Amino acid sequence: MNWSERYAKKSADKKVWQQLEESYPEDAMGWIKDAKWTGPVEVPINQIDFSNEKSWRSWHEPELVNSKIKKIKKGKRKPVILIGAPKNDHYIIIDGHHRSLAYKRLGMPITAFIGIVDKETGDWDTFHSKQLAKDPESKI
Repeated sequence: MNWSERYAKKSADKKVWQQLEESYPEDAMGWIKDAKWTGPVEVPINQIDFSNEKSWRSWHEPELVNSKIKKIKKGKRKPVILIGAPKNDHYIIIDGHHRSLAYKRLGMPITAFIGIVDKETGDWDTFHSKQLAKDPESKI
């Protein structure tokens, strides 16, 4: 089953919640219900904000990025979580920084869920810092 078939049966907001619930505390996820979600869709790399990539933990974990590259090449394309905020020309990565760097290195569009929000700032800005220490995605 490919990634698009796997995600076809539920609404995007439920899929996003389900994907993130093991990695983040529930009390940090309330903003997800307020965004308007689509996906998963393929998003060109040039539409993603990579301006601060050198400050990401994933930038300093090339072995984990390499493992994501191998998975993507095998067709395992877990969607990245992106936000589209007003007055922002690029989507912001909320979750999936390692995968995003892997897609960028491969020169491929990013498979992602996109949440459209109606404010420039919100709880999504600090969401990634609340990722649980035993995040299942941290496995190589």
